Amino acid sequence: PGCGWMCAWGRVRRMAVMNAPLPVRWFAALAIAWLVLFAGGAAAPTQAADDAANEVAVARQHWLRGRYAEGVEAYEKLLAEGQAEAAIGLARCLAEQGQTAKATEVLEAAIARVDQHLPEAPAPQPAGGDGKVQPLPVDLLADLYAELAWLQLGLGQSKACDEHVIAALQRLPDHLLARWVAAEREREQGQLKAAEDGYAWFVDFYNRQQLRIRRPEDLRWVALGAAQAARWQQRAFYFRFVVNRILPRAVELDADYWPAHYEAGRLFAEKYNAGEATRSFAAALEINPQAADVYAASAAMDLESYNLDAARRSLEKALQIHPNLAAAHALQARWHLANFDRPAAEVSLRKAIECHPADEAILGQLFALRL
Repeated sequence: PGCGWMCAWGRVRRMAVMNAPLPVRWFAALAIAWLVLFAGGAAAPTQAADDAANEVAVARQHWLRGRYAEGVEAYEKLLAEGQAEAAIGLARCLAEQGQTAKATEVLEAAIARVDQHLPEAPAPQPAGGDGKVQPLPVDLLADLYAELAWLQLGLGQSKACDEHVIAALQRLPDHLLARWVAAEREREQGQLKAAEDGYAWFVDFYNRQQLRIRRPEDLRWVALGAAQAARWQQRAFYFRFVVNRILPRAVELDADYWPAHYEAGRLFAEKYNAGEATRSFAAALEINPQAADVYAASAAMDLESYNLDAARRSLEKALQIHPNLAAAHALQARWHLANFDRPAAEVSLRKAIECHPADEAILGQLFALRL
């Protein structure tokens, strides 16, 4: 009573089945069992995929939020489960703490494993006939090679960097991180025309493919390339486009992507817009209070304005997080010079060179100090 017509209909169906002949009841039972198994079998892989995606998202958030120990644990678990792409996240968590040698080992091991299963370069993806804009192609092995080249670029390991950036571009000629590293290496080697063309390539690529870029990291490399093109080609409007369109788009793709705020802050500081630079660095640190690069960049700005106490605090924090950050040691040398302590400045510069033996700016500072 009171259960409505649906309950009544359910009783009628149950009575019909119970009063049916035995073969009919067997068939009904088998049909119900088949439906249950089919639904469960279809749901199980979907649930497993959702769980795996959630684990990847959690690990990435640990990295972006500066929870490096938790990030290392999460990415190591994913690697143990066979997700080779987790090597990139693990390497980033390690590198942010100055454990660059271990990060290199992680990436090299992942490349060796993945290379066995992906011996051929990926085939070009079709544009799609449904009218939808397809994302840029992604190749795990190219990502690993490029990430390793980027790490080695920052360590001054030029020969290994060149080998790995070439390997990445052989697999994916438009790989954005590999393109950025290649242009930087051309600049370092004095191939200025090739470097300028490499930076300008990012502007052309973005104009053609901007709707296909779906990873915030890729937008960071586009921003860096466009900013270099702006410097070399005296096109100031590129800077405005980078800080107003490209980097904000990276944050839209991932609200936790603090490197976008960091890069914007560096550009503002370069243009002596201290207010916007400070706000950008603060936004980055609000997301990741353990971002050593941001503390170093903030210290550089404080040194420019001779705010020595603030610079000292920022540099101490940066080196506490990342003891092998060459930029922080070089800035510490500037802080010592501002306090008329040349011997201490030389010690800091030597530490910076140990971290990055090929950094021409740091080598130049040491040479100038000895004059």
